[in-house]
Amino acid sequence: MGVIAIDTSSQIKVHPDVWIVAVRNNRDYYKGVYINREFQAQFEKRTDWVEKLYAVLFYKTANTLLKCNDNIVIDYDFQGSRADHIKGYMKNLFNFFNQGTDTDDPDIKFLPAKVSKEVREAHFIAKMARHKKISVQKNPPIRREFEYLR
Repeated sequence: MGVIAIDTSSQIKVHPDVWIVAVRNNRDYYKGVYINREFQAQFEKRTDWVEKLYAVLFYKTANTLLKCNDNIVIDYDFQGSRADHIKGYMKNLFNFFNQGTDTDDPDIKFLPAKVSKEVREAHFIAKMARHKKISVQKNPPIRREFEYLR
């Protein structure tokens, strides 16, 4: 069983540039994305667009790293109903797009960095992405996943 940790550098809607990374087993493997303001703008007219966009980007970064019985931990920056919405949308995405596989229902938790070394590692990798010390995918294709959450 492994752990996929997810962290962001900057916030959707608040900042023009946002980096999101998922890290498997403390830097062994990572996947990251970068989105700019123009990319964010194409989703702004949708209901719960911020939560849906986070959920899709978290799904896209974690899914390629995910294996059977893995857990997903996300930095505790997201709390309350926002975290509940993101988790629910992610569960829907995993269930639909990974249907019939052993990765269709991962355990998803929100943990603070002070109690999760995996989240701290993801934070470090996200900072590296923001400072262009590692390469990440720019404005990834997510239309299909976002439309599914309508």
